Formats: sequence, C-alpha cells, structure tokens
Amino acid sequence: MTVLKIEAARQQSALPDEPYDRWITTEGQVKAEFHRADGGFLVRFPGDADFQIAERGSHVVAIPAEEGGAEAVYDIYRNAILPVIANHTGGLCLHGSAIVYEGAALAFIGQSRSGKTTLAATLAKAGYPFLTEDVVEITSDDDGLFVQPKEPTLRLMGDSFNFVFGRCLVALDDDRKRAIDIADSMPVSATAVPLAALLLLSDTDPAEVQISRLGASQALAQLLQHSFILDVEDKRRLEDHFTRLAELSRTIACYSLDYRRDYSELNRVITAVRKLDLKAN
Repeated sequence: MTVLKIEAARQQSALPDEPYDRWITTEGQVKAEFHRADGGFLVRFPGDADFQIAERGSHVVAIPAEEGGAEAVYDIYRNAILPVIANHTGGLCLHGSAIVYEGAALAFIGQSRSGKTTLAATLAKAGYPFLTEDVVEITSDDDGLFVQPKEPTLRLMGDSFNFVFGRCLVALDDDRKRAIDIADSMPVSATAVPLAALLLLSDTDPAEVQISRLGASQALAQLLQHSFILDVEDKRRLEDHFTRLAELSRTIACYSLDYRRDYSELNRVITAVRKLDLKAN
C-alpha cells in the first residue's frame, strides 16, 4: 500500500539534472518529467505539483506548485502516480476507461483527449454501468482477468459535459478537466468485473465507424503506447511489463475502434459496439 503525504505548496524551482523521461501531449506540451532523487524518483507535473516517490513505491510526498492546489494533487496522484507505481511493482494499468456490457468489462484504451471518457460516459448514460475512467486496472486470479472499479467520477471538458448531461456547467472550460460525481446520475459498478475485450481508439477520423479485430502482435504494439511506466531505463521491469502485456493481448479480444470525433457519431459507435459478439471470443 502506498502512503501519500502532502506538504506545503512551494514554487517549482529548476532541477539540477535533465529528466530521464518525459510525457508529451499530442499538442507537444510537457505533461510530466521524470528525475531520480534520493534513491527514488521525482516526477514533476509543471505548474501543478512535484511527487517524490520511494524506490519501491511505499510512500509518496506531494508538493503542490501553488496554494489551493490540493485538487490537482489528488487528481494526478490517483490517475498517474498510483498507476506508474502499480506497473513498476508488478501490476497492470492502462490508460483508458471501462463500462460493464452484458456482465463483462469493455475497456476503451487511448491517448489523452482521444474521446475514451466521453465514450464511457455516453455508454453509461445509455444504461451500461460505469467502471472506471482514465485508469484501467487489470487484476487476475484463478477465474481470469478482472477490471477493478474506481470511484464514480468522470473528468470531462466543458463541451463533453454539456453533451453527456444536456446542460451547461459554467465551472468547466475547454482547457481543463474537472471531476464530476456521477453516483446519483448514472449506473455504476462497485465490484470488479471480468474483462471481455479491449477497444483501442485510433485517430484516423474515418467517414464511418470501424471496429476490427486485432491480432495479438498488433494489439501488443498498440498497448505498449498506453502504459504507465515509471522507469524506462529499468530493463528487468520493462521486460516483466512487456510479458504481462503480451499475455493480455493473447488472452483478451482486442479491437481497433475508429470513428470521427464528433458527438453526432457516438450513437453510431454505441450501435457498432452492441454488435460485437463477445461470447465468440
């Protein structure tokens, strides 16, 4: 178990060394920088917080970049720090969202702002219980692979919120997500659900909704792009993580999902998803 301690806010000063890794958004912005410090790691989210992580992930010290930054700290801790620690210590977390479909989990895997949260929210609104957003945590036991539920919140941009809920939320804007509690407005699952399929979101923007089955090697190549990795220079842990993903791609049905990123297309996406014959997998 990881213990979080939040210290007083302070300005992010320049660090003495270059990061050994960076997370870069599709718009080319630096989302996170990874440094080594005090036998562990320091992960900087510019403008938000620094996170000092013990080597084995047993405890994390968070330092907000400004007063009143606790919301951002908890958000990043849940959706980035805990997943990288989980994968670093033998777990399996992917960047995605998930809903319950016919008693099993469908997970939508994709990059930031690829539409996976809006898609999960739209399906939940249509009656398919919400499981998780942003982080898909996959566990295993003698009965197979399961997706673990997360707290019933959605992090949405303002326009996505307006589409999903049919009303305007002034507090949201198009440049920053905010967490929305959906416990009383949508069906949610509070228990782990067997994983049925992974749908990997593409950004090819086709004229029609396209869902196609991927081979194991194709799926593995894409899944590697959606992992949370703490230390890209730790070859042993990278090999172990690769092995877990390879087994996942062989065990679970994986599909590519391509659709035009327009809210008017989401009903067509839901129709296409409903046509999947998961029992045949």
